Amino acid sequence: MTNVSNHQNQGYTLVELIIYLAIMSTLMVSFIYYTISITTTRAKSNTIQEVQANARTALEVISNAVRDASGVNLGASTFDVDPGVLSLVNDDPAKNPTIISLDQDDGTLQIKEGASPTLNVTSGLVKVTNLAFSHENPLDEHGNIKLQMTIDHSATTGGVEYDYAYDLETSINLRK
Repeated sequence: MTNVSNHQNQGYTLVELIIYLAIMSTLMVSFIYYTISITTTRAKSNTIQEVQANARTALEVISNAVRDASGVNLGASTFDVDPGVLSLVNDDPAKNPTIISLDQDDGTLQIKEGASPTLNVTSGLVKVTNLAFSHENPLDEHGNIKLQMTIDHSATTGGVEYDYAYDLETSINLRK
């Protein structure tokens, strides 16, 4: 009669444990890199959306003001320099003059219509780093206004996902 033992190995060998830890470590590192990548991409996307939304708003406000104006106040406007100032003559006394400018160099775009308080056109999350107006026909108070503007995300902390600038150049025709 032979003695047969029913003893079974119930643990892992050292090699199996090392392989298991290597696989789990690789999966964890991959998951962490994937999460960081998604977070960075989301932050960059939000930054781009914020800058472009402010650019659209600024362009719409400036375009409407220029189109509604009856002329350009050449003496009160500053052309072909940064930061530029555009002063528009308006038939509506409540909107005369309409002044488009920055609150400071590399700051917030503002509009002032007549005696009304100054309104911010862009949000505090962005800054306008270049604002220049050109009058296409400087001898005439009518004509085209050329706009050059750069809007930059103003986050001072963070990585490259928060760096984004949007350049905008267009011409707007006075309708009146």
